[in-house]
Amino acid sequence: MSDRTARKNWFIFKFILVGIWLALLCGLLMRDAFITSVSIQERNIRREADREEYQGIYFNNAKIGYMVNRYETGDSGTLHIDQLAEIHINVAEMVHRVILRLQADLLEDNSLHAFDISLESPFQTMHAKGEVAGNVIDINLQTGNESLHKQVPVDSSPVIPSARRSYLLKKGIQPGDKMKLPFFDPMSLATRNTVVEYKGLDDVFVNGRVLPLHKFMQTISGVRLNFWLDDAGDVVKEESPAGFVFLKEPKYRAMAEETIEPISADFLNELIRP
Repeated sequence: MSDRTARKNWFIFKFILVGIWLALLCGLLMRDAFITSVSIQERNIRREADREEYQGIYFNNAKIGYMVNRYETGDSGTLHIDQLAEIHINVAEMVHRVILRLQADLLEDNSLHAFDISLESPFQTMHAKGEVAGNVIDINLQTGNESLHKQVPVDSSPVIPSARRSYLLKKGIQPGDKMKLPFFDPMSLATRNTVVEYKGLDDVFVNGRVLPLHKFMQTISGVRLNFWLDDAGDVVKEESPAGFVFLKEPKYRAMAEETIEPISADFLNELIRP
């Protein structure tokens, strides 16, 4: 493979990752003069039983992969999250598997204590570990043969996203209510800000049924995402402007590899062409 082809394949692959992680990322709620914040007590509504949740990952109405979310609660109210995503992509008429894994330990107030993220693909491997220490996130990054240590300053302890967002469904929430959330992006290893607006109840067709779900619109650096929660605060559907859709599904359906259609690199190239 020529250097030019390799660079093109990595650019396409990186575009996929950006779209996927934009759809996944949420974070810690903070104060704003005009936007409601959520207190620690309100955010501490995640003492559900340990369980696994599954999502199908779709692009342009075709299933391209799946995600598995595992949760394990500790005796003191801490939470361990293990998130695994597998995406199939088609580059140069060959199907490749891209595997992303995120593990994180959250404290009782939903703030991040430590995380471990890895990426495996034919084009790139990456592994990063980090821990919140005071007002910085201490990170060690390994990409190929290169190692990097960096510290990311934070105003307060961030939160790693998950498919559980019950803290957004606070009592008395009304359409038009907004919340400001700074979050830590584990792919770029940087902190970002987002605003989440509650849009009200919305009838959504999911898995052959029409469900009344709570719709939220999230804005990240001018980019808008939409997601829908059930009454328990679990993500049932999520859409990104790049065309990625995440649907909560039963295990047998989400992980059925015979239903996966690798995403076309040529089609992605059309999307990113100026």
